[in-house]
Amino acid sequence: MRALVALTLLSGCHALFGLDEVEDIKPKRDGGVDDADGDAPDAAPCDPNVDIPVPLLADTWFPDLATTAKGSDAVMQGLAGGHMLIAFRTQGYEVASATLTLTMATRSFACMPQMSFCTQCASASGDYDVYLSRTDWDELTATYDLRNATTMWNGPGATGGQDRDVSSKQTVTFDSTATVPQLLYTRSFLGPLPFTPGRIGFHIEGAAGAQAAFWAKGGVSCGVVAAAVPPQLTIRCR
Repeated sequence: MRALVALTLLSGCHALFGLDEVEDIKPKRDGGVDDADGDAPDAAPCDPNVDIPVPLLADTWFPDLATTAKGSDAVMQGLAGGHMLIAFRTQGYEVASATLTLTMATRSFACMPQMSFCTQCASASGDYDVYLSRTDWDELTATYDLRNATTMWNGPGATGGQDRDVSSKQTVTFDSTATVPQLLYTRSFLGPLPFTPGRIGFHIEGAAGAQAAFWAKGGVSCGVVAAAVPPQLTIRCR
């Protein structure tokens, strides 16, 4: 009887003294957006002075007025009037700044779209307008009119105000000092990432005279493997 009373008193201590029950919750790393209910951070400790590469989620391109997006090609055509959509996972970090790098394909069928044979990509020209994406999309089912199999873009070609952030527009040109020409875009963030938590997306539109072919994550075209560098994003955390 004494043992039963002692057990009853012990079990009632939390209620008596207003203490919370303690559960054996094992934090887990799941690669997704962290929640406050026992989910451990997916990010390593932040060093704000170190560039952190983050993984590519999706890269999609479609020329102006195309009916089908290209989400599995080795290259993305950076043509005037064309659109490229690229997204990365932020790995649980709070992003202070991000630098996007697109590397020009050195040899591809896409360098000369009107030709059917593999062509050397000798040069690139024109400027590119880079925006932050406001929404996500499905890499393989997106089209010029649809962001997935059933949902339309806010504007054709993902150009609507709910598709991309007009205030973030920045016009960039090629870094001609690189061995292989690259397109570089850097953006700072004063607070949490807008629009799509856990990921950061970019919308790149070829301006007048734009003509280039960029490696996509497929990374192989015309048998070229070593030179294939997919879209890359490095971030600084806070």
